[in-house]
Amino acid sequence: YQSGRYPWASIYFEKSLKYHSDPALTLNAFYWHADTYYQMRKFPQAATGYKTFLVTRNAARSQFYPMAYYGLAYTYFDMQQYTQAMEFFRRFLRQRNLNPQLAHDANLRLGDCYVDMGDYTSALSLYDKVIASNDWDAPYALYQKAYCYGAQGDFHRKVNTLSQLISGYVNSSYYTRALYDMADTYGSA
Repeated sequence: YQSGRYPWASIYFEKSLKYHSDPALTLNAFYWHADTYYQMRKFPQAATGYKTFLVTRNAARSQFYPMAYYGLAYTYFDMQQYTQAMEFFRRFLRQRNLNPQLAHDANLRLGDCYVDMGDYTSALSLYDKVIASNDWDAPYALYQKAYCYGAQGDFHRKVNTLSQLISGYVNSSYYTRALYDMADTYGSA
């Protein structure tokens, strides 16, 4: 698995699941097998695997329990099943002691789900959480926030948000996009 040879890893995880000699190892094998399917972009199998892990005895005590929700959310996100993705991103965010970067990422993807469903107001509040953290993903959140304002027809706020991105994140990969969108917005007005 760690060397990226997922088809082989999948075969060995399947074999380990046939022999239930150690419940803890079996539980971990359910998680890693699901994650292997995700890495191979076999999303339906990944979803089934994550769900199997989540309902397996003692799963809630496992260190992988929150990550199974995260993986399942991403699985649905990648299948463009945004309602299900939202459900599992929310469940992930309700877990304790989350890695802050993963929590920011989950908020971003949850916001992206709202955007894809046309609920820009809900997306804006999630992007604001990430922007307030001033973490590495704040430029993306600002860019998406500007997009939401544009989709709502609020071009004044869109321009202000793009200006915030341009002035605060010159080295961001979203800098050039923000310049282009700013020009496009002025050109369309």
